[in-house]
Amino acid sequence: GADSMVQRAGSGETRFDDSVGIGSSAGVDLTTRSVTINDRFVISAPEGPIRIAAADDIIVNGEVSNFFGAIQLSAGDDVLFGSNARIAASHAAVTIRADADGSSGGTGGAVLMSNGAIISASILDVRADENIQVSFVSAVSLVRMTSNNGAIVAASETDAVNIEAFELALRSSTGIGTSNPIRTTVNTIAARNTGSGGVRIENSNRFFFGIGVADGLSGI
Repeated sequence: GADSMVQRAGSGETRFDDSVGIGSSAGVDLTTRSVTINDRFVISAPEGPIRIAAADDIIVNGEVSNFFGAIQLSAGDDVLFGSNARIAASHAAVTIRADADGSSGGTGGAVLMSNGAIISASILDVRADENIQVSFVSAVSLVRMTSNNGAIVAASETDAVNIEAFELALRSSTGIGTSNPIRTTVNTIAARNTGSGGVRIENSNRFFFGIGVADGLSGI
């Protein structure tokens, strides 16, 4: 374990094949070309943030966990989660951004969760230029997903729930659950698709469900 971790202006791949434990509120501040996490990456100190920024891809095949503090994953290209990936911030926000370099145009970066990957947070904010592929995510309050030039799609064709939250806001350009519906358990949902494709959402919370206002977005 370590008290904190800082790396700035790295030019190669930063790879974690063994477990990493951080015990200081200084947390993790990592900037490099690409990052791969294949084992446990855990902060145990109160409020210590995990900030990982990569000019290229971020690949998570293991666990990134921060019980008290926030988790920020920002990639110039893609953020990829393997089937065993687990991202957890029980009492704080998780922010995931592909295309952090702003290259845009529909080829800038995607957030892709393989079937089986799990993300949980107090608030979850996922942004990409390309597609957002969802396995299972949950948030205590709000899940916000924004695909500027792509679609929001389910990672599998099963009936398993993809999103659990109190409020859900989905924004896309080329469809939301078009070929396979996004399955949700939420109280309030709002969605907007600005281009091609349709919006298909199946919600299993039959008693407390409404199409309303979420994250400043109204209706579907």
